[in-house]
Amino acid sequence: MKTFKTKILLAGIITVFAFIVTIGTTYAWFTIGQNSAVSAIQLRVETDTSLLILLDDGYDYVTNKTMLDDPESYSSVLNNSDFTGIYEFGNIKMLPVTTLDGESFLQSDRVSAASYSDNETTPGQYLQFSVWLLSQDNTVTVALKDLTVTATTGTIWQNTVVDAVRLSTTVSTADAQIYGFDKDYDFEFLEGQTGYSTTPADNIIDSTYETALVALQELSYQSSGTPDEVESTATLASAATVVQLTANVPQMVTVRIWIEGWDFDCTNNILGATFSFAFDFTVKAVIV
Repeated sequence: MKTFKTKILLAGIITVFAFIVTIGTTYAWFTIGQNSAVSAIQLRVETDTSLLILLDDGYDYVTNKTMLDDPESYSSVLNNSDFTGIYEFGNIKMLPVTTLDGESFLQSDRVSAASYSDNETTPGQYLQFSVWLLSQDNTVTVALKDLTVTATTGTIWQNTVVDAVRLSTTVSTADAQIYGFDKDYDFEFLEGQTGYSTTPADNIIDSTYETALVALQELSYQSSGTPDEVESTATLASAATVVQLTANVPQMVTVRIWIEGWDFDCTNNILGATFSFAFDFTVKAVIV
């Protein structure tokens, strides 16, 4: 967690299952007194598989079981109209945060809880959205595929923002899983920075805390290029299973995206950085 004095803009591209999701919005990270001009979201999702997707809108499987079990409730294409009124990603104010479990987050003082929000009235510090996934006919395991974070600023120092970005996936039946690039937790607070403590040991991440975070790091599947052995794998079978979908039984997956404050690369060097974000969920194996 570092002190940020100006804004960081990020433009996101997210892919789900071979769904191609293009988010043409800009997220702003800025301090009090600054303003941002943020464009409206432009979104389209496509798929040519039998896997179906539905944006969560506070659904409960007991209350909404009939609707959630019905493939007619899902689609293979999500457009702007599907997100309107559910996820308003038009003007999210973000801060560097950290987490112990990939689900709950703390701000830079390491005491105050961070929050997520998708509207301009009550902005949060990180991004979160949920989808219901349905596999027809087959029980399958699903993995994260082709995670990419691409800097678009062209400034060498700003481009290190890609190494501070994290993504977590959570399902109700398992702990969160964390994915990212060049994952390290070597940041040290310096005197004068928000979060600095007069107790030297408090200015670096606690070793027990770091161990807990590292234990949640998982491998994504990289379909091309040379994978990093601590971040991704070229063998789909060895990628982490995000969720197992029983045939015709929906599961909700929650995705959170944040800038990890303890990361060595989360410094003022990345102020003003812009980047795109992309990933797929892919079928890892057919069980039945």
